[in-house]
Amino acid sequence: MASGQRTSRRGMTLLEVVLAVTILAAMSGLIAAMWTQATRMADDGGGQHRAMRLARVLEMMRSQWADRRTSVKLGRGGSSVTVEPGVLTFITATAILEPGWPIVRARYVVERDYETGVGALAAWRLVYEELPVVDLESPVEQAGDSGRPLASGERRAERPVESPREKRLILLAGCAELGWERFGKSDRAEVEESEKAAENAVSEPDEQSTTTAPRRIAAPSAEEKVSEWRLLVEGFRGKTPAVRLVGEFGGKEFACVFVIEDSR
Repeated sequence: MASGQRTSRRGMTLLEVVLAVTILAAMSGLIAAMWTQATRMADDGGGQHRAMRLARVLEMMRSQWADRRTSVKLGRGGSSVTVEPGVLTFITATAILEPGWPIVRARYVVERDYETGVGALAAWRLVYEELPVVDLESPVEQAGDSGRPLASGERRAERPVESPREKRLILLAGCAELGWERFGKSDRAEVEESEKAAENAVSEPDEQSTTTAPRRIAAPSAEEKVSEWRLLVEGFRGKTPAVRLVGEFGGKEFACVFVIEDSR
């Protein structure tokens, strides 16, 4: 009877199994190769993007530095350029965040980058701060959120803040290395030269006097008297003819030099 008949089902032969495994292996290899190529292209694209960003940032810094102004002073020290560990500040006529402003205070700050994730290696970032200069006759304040210069004897609370506030922009993030260096001799060598210059400037001592002033610091070594690039540290009291920003961004090392002595 038809109801008692069973339908036989044919299984896969060994040849068919081998062919299927071969096809799957070939497809897996092709997919892996395509994935590797796509990953490499993405990495290359990211590297090119980082290289272009670094080039634009360095060009912006050079343009601002070339257009700096020494007639406007920073603080009460009478200097148009200040250099501190991690910070370079100067007055320039090239504004970035306030394009319509004729004169601004530009400040480049090196900070720790804490957005790289927990457990990641230490990273740094370069932050740009810009403050419009309102009064060209008075020194630009180094601190304060308004940045408006104060007249002689004036207290900030005596009149309202009128100038725009300081703006910040992160230029480079995730730098493996980043910092400011100065060109010159060691701190001890600079202090020794300053003391000798001060001694030569005073009148000649009494010929019968044999008393000599004690040295405040130990004599610097021959290496310390050589002018070279040195790490800018806290408490440096000597001259700073030039500084440079050195670092590593996107696997590429860079350096940007700023000569201070030739300011116009």
